[in-house]
Parts: sequence; C-alpha cells; structure tokens
Amino acid sequence: MELNNLGQILAEIDWDDEDEEGELKAIEEIKKLAGIHQQLIEVTEELNKIFSPLMLFNVFGELVALCTSAFLLIIIFGTTMPLISSLCLAGCASMRVAEGVYNSAWYKASPKYRKYALLVLMRAQKAQKITGWKFVDINLETYYWVKNL
Repeated sequence: MELNNLGQILAEIDWDDEDEEGELKAIEEIKKLAGIHQQLIEVTEELNKIFSPLMLFNVFGELVALCTSAFLLIIIFGTTMPLISSLCLAGCASMRVAEGVYNSAWYKASPKYRKYALLVLMRAQKAQKITGWKFVDINLETYYWVKNL
C-alpha cells in the first residue's frame, strides 16, 4: 500500500456509531492503517537515507543536461521530464494521508477511534519527502522550477 491510497482508504472507512460491531471493525481498520502508516514513514526515511545522494545528483545532472545546449534540451526534454515529474509527484503523496483523515467522519466516531485518527493525523502533519541529499526537496515545486529553466 502506498501513501496515495492510504489517505483515500482512511477517508472511506465505513462505521456506524450505533452499531457496536461496526465501530469495533472501524477501530481495528484504523489501527491496522495506523500501523501501515508507521511502516510507510519508516520506509520513506530508509529510502531517503539510501537514495538521497542519488536524488541530488539526478536533479543536478538533469539541470546540467538541460542547460548545456539547445540540441540536448530538445532531445532530453521529452525523455527526462516524465521521470522528473513522476519523482516530484511521489514527493507530494504523503500530504494525502492527512487530507484523508481530515475528510473522514472522524468527529462522529468513538473516543477510541478518534484517538487513532488523531495519531495518524499528527504523524501525517510532517510531510514525508524524498530529498536530493537533503539539499533539494523532490516535489512539484522542484518540477516547476526545473521545467521553467
């Protein structure tokens, strides 16, 4: 499961506060999703440790390639921009988790459910991001910056 889907799943949790069985099922579901969210945070941090230097070299390599000559710009633009855009879009995915919890009907839930929803919401407030060696964030802002060069 990825961050894109986690926010949507959190928003779609179906529970009925009058049905105790439905409430317990919803609590188990958000408990499971909170665990998955924690695993995704850990994976993001691990990926950042591993790929952060490569991301920096990748972004600056693309900048050098785009700026060296007009001919290379025309050839490389069609092949590298989809790669850069997919990396940058993935960099913005973690914010969808917080939006998913916020857009769910958490305020109608039991205190136990709200506790888990709050836990996920608090963790999701700090966006998980991929960086180029902690020098440049790989996100849509970076994509627009590279595209406008």
